Amino acid sequence: MGTNLKALVAASGALVGGVLGVRLEISTSSHPRCAGPCTDGARIWLPADWCARWGVTSRDVVIAVLAHEAGHGALCRDIDLDGPSEELRADWYAGYCLGRLGVSAGRFLALLKRLPSGPSHPLAWIRGEVVRQGWARGLADARLGR
Repeated sequence: MGTNLKALVAASGALVGGVLGVRLEISTSSHPRCAGPCTDGARIWLPADWCARWGVTSRDVVIAVLAHEAGHGALCRDIDLDGPSEELRADWYAGYCLGRLGVSAGRFLALLKRLPSGPSHPLAWIRGEVVRQGWARGLADARLGR
C-alpha cells in the first residue's frame, strides 16, 4: 500500500493544490506530535498507518483529507462560520475542494462518521452539514467558472 498511497497522495495533492493555486508539500510519514493527519502551515502529514487504520484508500477521501488539512492554514481564514471554527472551516474547505473538482463527498462523510469527536472535533452530523455547504458552493463555483 505504501507506494500506491504515495502516488495517490501526490496526484490528489496536485488536484487540491490546483484548486488552492499553490503547491502542497505532503508527507505520508507520521509527524512526531500528531497521531493522524496534521499540518504546520507549510507541510501536510498524512500518515500511511492512519490511512490504513481508517480505510483511507480512495482518491476522493484523500483529496478531502488533504483539503481539510490545507483548510487549517491561512488560506481559509476568510470563511465565516459559527462554532468550533477551526475544524469546521477546514471541513467546509474539504467539501469546497470536492465540489470544485466535481467529486462526491459521500465517502468523506462516511469517514467523518467513523472518526471520534471531542472538544476540538465536533460531532459528525455537524461536520457533515458544513462539508455539504462547502461542496455545494464549490460545485456552484465550478459551474460558473470561478
